[in-house]
Order: sequence, then C-alpha cells, then structure tokens
Amino acid sequence: MNKILLFALNDLTLGIELKYVQKIIETNDIKPIPLAPYFVSGLLNHRGSFLTIINLALLCGTTPGKVDQEARIIILDDNETDIGILAGKVMGTKELSFQNKKKEPIEITHGEANRFFKITLEQAEGTPEINILDSEKLLRFVSEYTL
Repeated sequence: MNKILLFALNDLTLGIELKYVQKIIETNDIKPIPLAPYFVSGLLNHRGSFLTIINLALLCGTTPGKVDQEARIIILDDNETDIGILAGKVMGTKELSFQNKKKEPIEITHGEANRFFKITLEQAEGTPEINILDSEKLLRFVSEYTL
C-alpha cells in the first residue's frame, strides 16, 4: 500500500506519494520572477530559503485554476531538490495499492507533460479516478531545467 496525498487540479483528482511531501502551506507572498519558465509561478521565502513554486496546470498544458482560499502549496522534497507546486483544494490522504485496478496514466494534454504522471487508479463507480504524479520525474525535470 502507498500513502497518497490527494488534491484537486481543475476538475482532476491528483495524488502524490506522501514520502515526497514535506509540508503543505498557504499560497501567500509568491513573488513573480521576470523571464522565468512558463510553468514557474514565482519564488516564496520559506523559512529563510527561496522555494520555486511550480504551476502544475501550466506545466501539464491545461488551464490554470484560480488561486483561492482553498488553494495550497505542496512542498516536495527528495533530499536533493525542494519545490512547491500550486494545488487546488487538498483533500487529505489515502492508502492505495498501485497493483489494483491500474491503467495507463491519463492524457491531460497531447505532449510530453504526460510523462509526469505515473498511473491512473480507477476507484469505485461514481468516484473520480486518481491520477498519481511521478514525483521523481517532476523533481528531476525542475532541477535540470535551465533558463
């Protein structure tokens, strides 16, 4: 079983393995960066260090959602790279098996952005599918991206 943090991105339900989640914070004080890559919302001073904030919707080629009071920043960490991703409403955690009812990741867009998704899990009828992010690929992409 895998512990997953569930959150909304537009009308999708996404999940991130909890082992990569360092913290969840409010979306206050994101400072824009001139000439930043299209998917970077800005920087956030978090406990004395700067954290790059990624707009996952833009990275995946979809329309970004509103940053409202329910929006959060999910800080991801793999001991080499820390980033924050803008998320809609955080819906809590769940233990899920990647072995059951799995299928190929969804296609959010017709492009390479789909590589950031590991798997799509089908849930009980009437509940949304859960699209699991490949946190390692996402963190590696951001750390290797050059301006």
